[in-house]
Amino acid sequence: IKRLAAGADLCNAARGFMFALGCIQARRCNSNVCPVGVATQDQDLARGLVVSNKTKRVEGYHHQTVEALMELLGAAGLRHPDDLRPHDIYRRISPTNIQTYAEIYTYLEPGGLLGEVPEPWKHWMSLASPDHFSARRPRVSTASPATEETAGPSPRPRAPSPSASSSSASRD
Repeated sequence: IKRLAAGADLCNAARGFMFALGCIQARRCNSNVCPVGVATQDQDLARGLVVSNKTKRVEGYHHQTVEALMELLGAAGLRHPDDLRPHDIYRRISPTNIQTYAEIYTYLEPGGLLGEVPEPWKHWMSLASPDHFSARRPRVSTASPATEETAGPSPRPRAPSPSASSSSASRD
């Protein structure tokens, strides 16, 4: 509901459907050895997936998901997902502050990126590249004006050294 209220045209949700199919999250999807036959081309493993049972489970899950959505909409006084607006969703900002999505986020009017691009979208678009998925980020330098560079992977945190862990253990 939050994504629809924020302006999404549709929302995809696969995880619940995978569970309805019988996925046990063995995390073998890319290895062709899914133990329950959900994500495999191996005929022996695929036999474990009884399609006639699973279609009923997936249909039931989908029906109940849509029904729950419609109940939430009805509780908000709405009849259709298209009626959702940012002011319909509230978010707790702190223990004493609640704001609507309309108060938190800036929204574009239809066609808002076709002319003069407003901030912060102008900034975000300047970081995008059609050549790769890594965003460019401003390079900070005291010697010259800021220039753009490709953002590489962030460094991994280092594990504590054995001497540091043994010294902390002795203090406890």
